[in-house]
Amino acid sequence: MGHQPVNPQLDFRALFESVPGLYLVVNVDPQFTILAASDSYLAATMTRREEILGRPTFEVFPDNPERPNDGEKQIRASFERVIRTGKPDTVAVLKYDIRRPASEGGGFEERHWRAVNTPLLNERGAVIAIIHRAEEVTELLRMRGDSARHLLAAEIARESESRLLQLTKELTAAKELAEAQRLAAVSANLAKDQFLAMLSHELRTPLTPVLLTVSLLERFENLPGEVQDDIQTIRRNVELEARLIDDLLDLTRITRGTLQLHFETVDAHLLIRNAVNLCCQQRLDDVEVKLDAEQHHVRADPARLQQIFWNVLSNADKFTPEGERITVCTSNATSGHLVVEISDHGVGIDTSVLPTVFNAFQQGDASLTRNFGGLGLGLTITRQLVEAHQGTIEAFSEGRMRGSKFTIDLPTVSPAITQEPTRVKLPPAKQSPMRILLVEDHVGTLKAMTKLLNGLGHRVITASTVKEALAAAEQEPIDLVVSDLGLPDGSGHDVMRALRARYAVKGIAVSGFGMDEDISRSAESGFEKHLTKPVDLERLQAAIQQTTK
Repeated sequence: MGHQPVNPQLDFRALFESVPGLYLVVNVDPQFTILAASDSYLAATMTRREEILGRPTFEVFPDNPERPNDGEKQIRASFERVIRTGKPDTVAVLKYDIRRPASEGGGFEERHWRAVNTPLLNERGAVIAIIHRAEEVTELLRMRGDSARHLLAAEIARESESRLLQLTKELTAAKELAEAQRLAAVSANLAKDQFLAMLSHELRTPLTPVLLTVSLLERFENLPGEVQDDIQTIRRNVELEARLIDDLLDLTRITRGTLQLHFETVDAHLLIRNAVNLCCQQRLDDVEVKLDAEQHHVRADPARLQQIFWNVLSNADKFTPEGERITVCTSNATSGHLVVEISDHGVGIDTSVLPTVFNAFQQGDASLTRNFGGLGLGLTITRQLVEAHQGTIEAFSEGRMRGSKFTIDLPTVSPAITQEPTRVKLPPAKQSPMRILLVEDHVGTLKAMTKLLNGLGHRVITASTVKEALAAAEQEPIDLVVSDLGLPDGSGHDVMRALRARYAVKGIAVSGFGMDEDISRSAESGFEKHLTKPVDLERLQAAIQQTTK
């Protein structure tokens, strides 16, 4: 029978508080502030956890003013020795009376204790806290009498050493368990990232020939209107599939803290208009836009801010029947803040689901998920992006079939240095013919991309392996390499490094792998551009023009 897996939710504080021994953990500040206490310690000292945590030790446990003793002095001195030496210190037997709570009559109750104070060290060996283990010996002393005090002290010292050794073993085991948990979490995250990267590749690759074929069909101007509509339907659905895959990767980047944002001063109204035109192009008559905010410039990553607006509008579009109203309005409810409200008259959000609507993979009613599709990641990513822009987002709905409203609040900035988001200029339809080496092992993608590049007037030499690509480059000069990365006998990186070294040729990587490290690796191996599948005509043309200009 194998080992049981470590429980990552194990609560070490709860374990500590429930141990049978009398334990107190104190800070190493001048007041020896109390950090934690076991239940047994609280019971023995007639105290309550909420009343002593965060308070100085000797304020909580003062000497008995009616019968002064050196109990406080001895414990304080022991704490100081532990800090100075970094080693455990034993206090044999001392008288240290305990203050009774008012509910028990007040005053002090005579007590005798023995104790061991053990340092808690960080990875550099510095003392960061002291574990105070006490044992009450009041009754034992009374039974043996004062004449046995010295014999008892010797016995206590021997017993304390044994218990200290056991405590050290327990602390070491706890540390090893925590490290095992950390390594297990790292391993799980790595496995998850590798799975998502492979899933992205496998899902994107078959979409590429579909989107390329759509790009080819769109070039025929004499197609009947119904056929053109069908082509647009195919394009929208392929792009939706690609967006769902991007959501998975975005969520991974956000949780790993690797999502890169490029801030500049932007006009939020401009980005809202762009998002409306992109998302609601087929139903603009249903969308009412009221951009009334006078302060509408924000410090943001323009692409990610537009993604925020697009995600919320996409939800409104998806869940609102055609002919029902979608409203987008802006205001400055308070100075220095831009408030964007996107409301609809769609299916609404059940009140029981509303608190979790921003959770990953949360889509509320399962029947809605089946009817409208999606992974339930869009709003999760949206909230993370809004918070990365120092803003907030809230959802509101009166319930099913009563519509919903999303409110985004962002801090505004002065428009004095506003720079409008750079618009990508579409390349001209015709480019100078080039000799392009196309390296792709997916038959459908190779066929569609060859036809598309030939249609643009280029001469295309094809290869499906690293060996074929290198051999083709030896047969005739190559102006540009367009290569997939995953090949049967190697990778596109191998092709690019070899051809760049031999012929100084430029290249474009086309891959289903689109994580940040994939893009960085493409640049390191010599590719000028990295296009993540699926790729359409406009993106490919733009990449070719930018790479070869």
